[in-house]
Amino acid sequence: MTGEPSEDREAASTAGAAEGPTRSSKRLEIAYQEARAVLEAQQATAADIDQKTTRTVRLTAVIVGLVLSAAQLEAMDFDPPAATIAVGVLIVSLIVGVINYSASDPIAGLNPQYLSRLVANDFPETSWETHLLSEAGSWISDNEAEIARSGDVLLVQRVLLALGIIETSMADDSSEREPGSETGQRLRKGPAWLSNFLNFGRTRKKSE
Repeated sequence: MTGEPSEDREAASTAGAAEGPTRSSKRLEIAYQEARAVLEAQQATAADIDQKTTRTVRLTAVIVGLVLSAAQLEAMDFDPPAATIAVGVLIVSLIVGVINYSASDPIAGLNPQYLSRLVANDFPETSWETHLLSEAGSWISDNEAEIARSGDVLLVQRVLLALGIIETSMADDSSEREPGSETGQRLRKGPAWLSNFLNFGRTRKKSE
């Protein structure tokens, strides 16, 4: 009878030791699943920013093309210094967008070098599961910084685009000859050069 409690304690200790690694592995598995979900969400966010950057670049390129084309038509009358500033701001917006898109490179997961380490089990100081989770945390932090930077640059790109459009509207001297063409009125109605350019195109089609 005296030996039974000791045997029970040994059995309980053995069972607890067996459950320890199982619980630890389960905890690591759940943590990795959560990290994987965060990385996938960051990939979606980065892709959305890239898409918005690309659309803004395309819009800016179209506007630059329209401004340069309108400047060559007799129906347009731009103030040269103001028009130069407007086109310059638009081109800067274009360059900023291209650089932002090219620099965007979020981390999606394992790279070939890390996979080679996993295959070779090259983790002398800790288990590969723990090391992988530590790396995943670093990837998430790097992606957060990358996404924040891309978002800020996208904002700058759009602000430059808006300033370029406003400056282009201000550079159109043809609207100055219209009655009541104050700055606020021109901004409310939109760039007169754009409407003049489109109307001039329609006139050419009718004459042809």
